[in-house]
Amino acid sequence: MKEPPLEKRNVLKTLRVLAEKAQHRSSTIRQLAARALGNAAGSMPVEVRWISLQVVQVLQQSLADTACPEVVAESMLALAELVRVLQAVNLGSAFEDIARATKMFFESYLRYSALRLYSVLASSASSKRSFFAGEVAETWVSLFLHLRDPDFAVASMCKITFRLCVPFMGLRRPREIISLCKRLGAQELQDALCTHLVSKLCSSETSGPCPGSLRGVRGAACVAGRDWAMAIPPGHPLPLPFPLSQLAEGQQKASFWTPVNLCLPVLP
Repeated sequence: MKEPPLEKRNVLKTLRVLAEKAQHRSSTIRQLAARALGNAAGSMPVEVRWISLQVVQVLQQSLADTACPEVVAESMLALAELVRVLQAVNLGSAFEDIARATKMFFESYLRYSALRLYSVLASSASSKRSFFAGEVAETWVSLFLHLRDPDFAVASMCKITFRLCVPFMGLRRPREIISLCKRLGAQELQDALCTHLVSKLCSSETSGPCPGSLRGVRGAACVAGRDWAMAIPPGHPLPLPFPLSQLAEGQQKASFWTPVNLCLPVLP
């Protein structure tokens, strides 16, 4: 194989050093190395992107470093850049492994980084459509809840992620939902999604009139939403975004933990 030019050899050397530092005994060095790998992903020459798969493997291993959450967060952000550059078609089975690992952090304080990575996975999943649709069937409830996360940055990122996941939800008119995601705020979007579920229920399962009140809409949406949550074992509560004891009292608690959020707590 022809040896790459000097500039590309320097890039390869730098990437190898950073990959080694990502496994250093110091958590601070591991964190900085992961950040540097993410920054380098976008400017990596096409001729040396083959080494990106090795970098992806190193960062995947870092996701198991739960004793150092800062390292995990930086690794997910770095993986987001690498997935954006490589796309699912070039990642092979690593794409599936990353998707499965990422959703495990949706209910932790690392959820912003997890949602950021999940949004990139969704935007690049066209070649893994069947697999990712199965993943979204398991994660859409969590995404739905985090639309009104008390952390504004998390809620904003969740809205982006939810919109990108809509095409994988099996809806009849996904473009309408995507348009709603762009136009509406979090509460209005949740209510609109509940109404959409009710319309689906009314058109396919009932012959009577649809409920008119918002409370009735939310209640009926619980029933309509069952098809989307079949992956949850019967009788098991759906995972909450975080323990109720960690929610602030007063307006923050009232604005987030409402009947809209709790309309899908337990499957019959």
